[in-house]
Amino acid sequence: MPSAHDLTIRVDELLEAGDRIVMLGYYEGAPKATGKRFRAQVAHVWTLAQGKVRRFQQYTDTFQLAESLQP
Repeated sequence: MPSAHDLTIRVDELLEAGDRIVMLGYYEGAPKATGKRFRAQVAHVWTLAQGKVRRFQQYTDTFQLAESLQP
């Protein structure tokens, strides 16, 4: 199935915080429907226990993506 977006993740920082790993960066891309480029700030937080990922949370600037979807 073809992708609806040209999407890249740009990692600026990886931070260790005890049992958590935090990634700060950006999603960059363009929805194929409009071709409008966007750059949305993102943070990923992984919670680890016994060497395994137990939880994942994503925080994203969805306004930037929504704007790129407007005709």
